[in-house]
Order: sequence, then structure tokens, then C-alpha cells
Amino acid sequence: MTNCTQYTVIKSLALPDLVNEVNQHIQDGWQPQGGVAKEHHQGLYFQAMVK
Repeated sequence: MTNCTQYTVIKSLALPDLVNEVNQHIQDGWQPQGGVAKEHHQGLYFQAMVK
């Protein structure tokens, strides 16, 4: 694995919105790190991204 220099976490209330945000970040050179996580209390979806 290459060394990453940046890390961020994207969050969204709706899975389709998260997918759109992740795709936008991929176009900007980011890569998903691991899988999607869901927080059940508030219904948030999360995706870690690295660059």
C-alpha cells in the first residue's frame, strides 16, 4: 500500500447522497478506505477516504 498524505471522512443521512459524495472525491484523487459504516441512532452513513 502506498503512503497516504490526507485522510477525511464523508458523512450523509442518505446512502445515495453518500455515493455521490464519494464519487466526487474519487474524481478529485481520493480513494475509499475500508467499507461504508452506518450509525443506527441518527441513521448516518460514513466513508473514510485517503489521498
